Amino acid sequence: DVPCDSTKSCPDGSTCCKTKEGGWACCPLPQAVCCDDFIHCCPHGTTCNVAAGSCDETSGSQPWFEKLPVKLISSHNVAVTQVSSVHSDVPCDSTKSCPDGSTCCKTQEGGWACCPLPQAVCCDDFIHCCPHGTTCNVAAGSCDETSGSQPWFEKLPVKLISGQNVAVTQVHSDVPCDSTKSCPYGSTCCKTQEGGWACCPLPQAVCCDDFIHCCPHGTTCNVAAGSCDETSGSQPWFEKLPALPRAGQWSPGNVNCDSSHVCPDSNTCCKNIDGDWGCCPLPEAVCCTDGEHCCPANYKCDVTRVSCIRGDVVIPWYNKMSSQSTPAPSLDLGAVECDEQSSCSADSTCCYLSTGEWGCCPLPEAVCCPDQQHCCPKGYRCDLRRRSCIKSTWLHVEIVPLAHIDDQKPQSSVSEKDIQCGGGHSCKDSETCCPTSQTTWGCCPSPKAVCCDDMKHCCPAGYKCGAGGTCTLAVGFDWNNWDNWRAFFAKNKRAIIL
Repeated sequence: DVPCDSTKSCPDGSTCCKTKEGGWACCPLPQAVCCDDFIHCCPHGTTCNVAAGSCDETSGSQPWFEKLPVKLISSHNVAVTQVSSVHSDVPCDSTKSCPDGSTCCKTQEGGWACCPLPQAVCCDDFIHCCPHGTTCNVAAGSCDETSGSQPWFEKLPVKLISGQNVAVTQVHSDVPCDSTKSCPYGSTCCKTQEGGWACCPLPQAVCCDDFIHCCPHGTTCNVAAGSCDETSGSQPWFEKLPALPRAGQWSPGNVNCDSSHVCPDSNTCCKNIDGDWGCCPLPEAVCCTDGEHCCPANYKCDVTRVSCIRGDVVIPWYNKMSSQSTPAPSLDLGAVECDEQSSCSADSTCCYLSTGEWGCCPLPEAVCCPDQQHCCPKGYRCDLRRRSCIKSTWLHVEIVPLAHIDDQKPQSSVSEKDIQCGGGHSCKDSETCCPTSQTTWGCCPSPKAVCCDDMKHCCPAGYKCGAGGTCTLAVGFDWNNWDNWRAFFAKNKRAIIL
């Protein structure tokens, strides 16, 4: 082990880093640089770039490392054996330990975290760590060395010792896999079992035969043990990430469901319970059998739990939006209030847009991303560089797609100016006056809406009233105009009753 002081130590191949509280944490890199944020660390010879979240070197930048929380040692003070390693765990103190090949790092609360690098440098932000011999650059979010920078690493919670992922910061040109696919700078292209491409978040990495994991350069995949073996021992392996379309290959446009139905770009066509098409706001999504919901790729729908599951990971499932036979907005008693003037439909989340207005994320209690365009499920954090939502679960990073925020104006609950309907009746300026009889008026909760001839229903702009109280897509409806996406979830199948 690498001694931090007289009482603390980190695993061989890792680096001791000070925490903000003055304790110790382990960066999973040898001779690593501890970043000033007390959270990250970078490889030896690089410099932490805290602002950019990377480790800088003369040749460019790479993602930095985040330290990992430690694991509880049994009451008999016997180190818990790491399943994916041939060596024992690294003790942080008498009760905590980290996997072999990682580094103990102090957390801001004074506890322990595990950096997935040997002899790593613990960053001052108490979150990240850097490889041995590098320096944490908290401001840049990188691990700096004399030759340049590389990304720093993020710490992950402990328990399941496999599948650590390193966030990749794309600074330089992508790594081409073929003429249409590429991976971020500092990563490696690996073939998938289906013949496609995935990205290993390590440079010049070894692609494992299971088509799922990869190992650092100079090591060998041990699929049976779930580790990366080298002459000095083993270290946890890494999980590959989906490859991205190469620059210039991204072609925004509608997704064709059939000859007459389409969904917006980056959506998936799913059949509704009534046999019509609906749009799941995720690419290559899994359509749930209830006809109303969908889940990210590689997840399974759990109808009984109303969730998307992947192993031990459970996330909320996504609401679908209809593609053509689309319901009108409905008065939702469970509406989510954004402020005194705006609200979103139930099972959604208010998120600020770059315009300064409110938008609606189609997920309950979601995380609003800093780009003010996307959102992630509860418990996940936005990784805009990967265009994904990630969640650390027992040393395993789960990745799901970003969801797009509906950037129309949410339903107004307070209006600055009422619309006069006539006969002493008025509606809010975000609504539309619709006759309910020869002498009375009703308010449709959608601006510039279409009033149905039955005087009972209304449909949003761009739709026409259909049989049975439904709203049908009118000619010329623009899917790219998010103003037309107001709460059109498949579970709301009827036009609003005035």
